[in-house]
Amino acid sequence: MTDLLHQARSNRIPCVLVCVTDQFSCERLVSAGAEIARRRGLALQVMSVQGLSLDGRNAEALDHLFNVSRSFGAEMTVFYDKEPSRSFIKYVKRFHTSDIVAGVSDVRNSPFYLTIKRYNERKPKRKMLLHIVSKTGDVKSYDAVEELL
Repeated sequence: MTDLLHQARSNRIPCVLVCVTDQFSCERLVSAGAEIARRRGLALQVMSVQGLSLDGRNAEALDHLFNVSRSFGAEMTVFYDKEPSRSFIKYVKRFHTSDIVAGVSDVRNSPFYLTIKRYNERKPKRKMLLHIVSKTGDVKSYDAVEELL
């Protein structure tokens, strides 16, 4: 696990980034991300950005997701930030993210998806691919967030 992480950092190997919340059901996202990473020969990273308030935080679920991530050879990082988009973009750049795996939500009103769209519009060297995992575990992949909006 650690070797892959250091290899991804030092060799600039792109990674699949799985974005989770503090819900047990996010296990399906990690599993889908691991499969995408395996197929594409990429490193796997898992992240969660939590607000600064302790209200509603499910530590047991985060611990469970940490263990699930570990079982797939991934490192899971939890950030606490009042501006989740800022942490997300820093992480994307740091780990040379090529693919993002996320769950289903109201895409048109989601700050998360709008952040990805704005990032891709800045014409980075590599646009991120987006993989949406439904509640049943089905994965739909998009070349650009614009297809969703």
